[in-house]
Amino acid sequence: MKILLTCLIFVISLSIPLYADDAFLDKDISELQLIRVIIEEEKAWIQDVDGTKIKVIIGDAIGAEEAVVTEIKAAYISVQTGNTKTKIPISYGFE
Repeated sequence: MKILLTCLIFVISLSIPLYADDAFLDKDISELQLIRVIIEEEKAWIQDVDGTKIKVIIGDAIGAEEAVVTEIKAAYISVQTGNTKTKIPISYGFE
């Protein structure tokens, strides 16, 4: 029983992501726009000026500044670079 429980814990731990993703590291944050938010799932989609869309979650790094997504709200996401926190508002009609 103990071995089975240990194996189960090991399998579950493999399914948990150990690191956050990076998105648009070659773009400035000012070139990115928030186009969609799902608050219940804490997911947001950002788009660059070329039309490339990427899903982000809390903890992901975005932009050349590698700003970390710290908060996802209905109208904006908050990103933090060092001690500076910035809100990126949702942009309707950008698609």
